[in-house]
Amino acid sequence: MTPSRAFCSDLSKGYSPFQILNEFVQNGDYTPREAANNAYGYARISCPTQLRTNESLRYYLSGWSIDPDA
Repeated sequence: MTPSRAFCSDLSKGYSPFQILNEFVQNGDYTPREAANNAYGYARISCPTQLRTNESLRYYLSGWSIDPDA
């Protein structure tokens, strides 16, 4: 499974983007900003509907000044 599909699968199960990506940040794989950028990219690739409908994702991205509607 690709990272974007795994991310979207977890979103559809009700996990927040923070819950999904926090381990990668804690391990030093991503900076918090990179995690936010990846969340946007993953959703854009594999679950664009989540960008419009998932309030947790939208809130997370807006905290990093990433416009989910762009």
